[in-house]
Amino acid sequence: MTNPWTGPGGFDVQPLHLYQVATALAVEQQSFHKALVQFLDVHAGYSKVGGSGTVTAEFATQYAAVVALLMEVHGKAVVAIGGAAVGFTTTANNFRQADAATHPLNPPFTPQPPPQVISVPPAYPAPPPFGVRDGNPVDDFADVFDGDIPGSLMRTVIEEALRTGRALEILPLPNYLRVNELSQAWLPYQTGLAVRTRRPRRRSAPSCARSCTRPSRTPWLSST
Repeated sequence: MTNPWTGPGGFDVQPLHLYQVATALAVEQQSFHKALVQFLDVHAGYSKVGGSGTVTAEFATQYAAVVALLMEVHGKAVVAIGGAAVGFTTTANNFRQADAATHPLNPPFTPQPPPQVISVPPAYPAPPPFGVRDGNPVDDFADVFDGDIPGSLMRTVIEEALRTGRALEILPLPNYLRVNELSQAWLPYQTGLAVRTRRPRRRSAPSCARSCTRPSRTPWLSST
């Protein structure tokens, strides 16, 4: 019978290797999770930087939808990484249990507990609104005056006497410097994920996964 550790094929898996991969994945999961937490912490400092107006309102709606989708997908990916860590541990335990059953004179099998991982998608907080307001701009402007002034009178003054109604629909303008800063805040999140998934760091998940295969199996190595 062919020895499973030395037989032909692309994989040469030892339970110890699988435990190492599981531990590395658990660490990577925390790092992956914190990447979005840090980005959202920064994003929270950019409230209503988009100004007012119809275009801003439309963009703010789409932007909020994109960020919500990002948080949903990122949360699922976090759980998937943790599930892989638990799966590698379970596989290693199954290998060892089968080996113990085959060699009953060996010490009794004791399973290794799976690593502590995030098993439920995190509830990431939604960032603050991109635009200034969603209501009637004239009413919003009138709200800053004393409540003793009748609202209908103040609206008439604003729209007819001051003729500022149209101006209020587009004011305040976007804070272009802050909007640019917000766009730059996305870069550390994006590049940080790329570094986490591609850099062959010592004890990282990709480097540990390489221990599960022969060095000559370049397709497997390139995929990790």
